[in-house]
Amino acid sequence: MDMVVDRVDRFSSEVRRRFDVVSFDPRGVGGSNPVACSGDLLAERPSPELRSRADFDATLAYNARLRADCRARTGPVFDHLDTAQTVRDLDASGPPWASGS
Repeated sequence: MDMVVDRVDRFSSEVRRRFDVVSFDPRGVGGSNPVACSGDLLAERPSPELRSRADFDATLAYNARLRADCRARTGPVFDHLDTAQTVRDLDASGPPWASGS
């Protein structure tokens, strides 16, 4: 959202004249109660290249630790930060032209 607000000039004056430029700030990012996770734990991220069952198991274990850490630091809203919830939020807000702005 900040990219649109702070850098609206990246859109030509013609685009801004003809269209409303809109964005959104989904839960868990930006100004909407951002997810907080341990920097140290994030630095331990295993390679995304899985070459063995051991690599796969290590990634599963890491993901479980990371999820628990992020949830503990972020709070209960963490359980409501998935793609489906973002879609529901966008759908509930309705189209920008219907707001009367």
